[in-house]
Amino acid sequence: MFQKHIFGFSFVNIVYVQTYLLGCTIAAIYGGQRLLNEGLKFQRIISKLTNTLTTDAPSPVADAVTKLQLFVKINPIRIEYTKKLVLKMHLVPIILSLSATYIITILQFTHVI
Repeated sequence: MFQKHIFGFSFVNIVYVQTYLLGCTIAAIYGGQRLLNEGLKFQRIISKLTNTLTTDAPSPVADAVTKLQLFVKINPIRIEYTKKLVLKMHLVPIILSLSATYIITILQFTHVI
């Protein structure tokens, strides 16, 4: 069976590695986005709890929950790839677009398409 070789590597191995790296990138982004969504849910729940507790007479529990709410607002969840690249929702389409462009370029250089 004829296998195309590029720089000493078979084409099948290159496609496998690229697919694996793309899958790892998507899994990391998906996991990070799920974590950010859960953080937002937690903020909403704490806000509702604060509103419920502060309608009654002031208590130490209400003060503690208010302090927790302020702490969560001041220190949100941040997922950083580098110091300047923070995971937010707009990164998902950017990384997927770059990955698709990279795969198409590799396929064109190997004359598969």
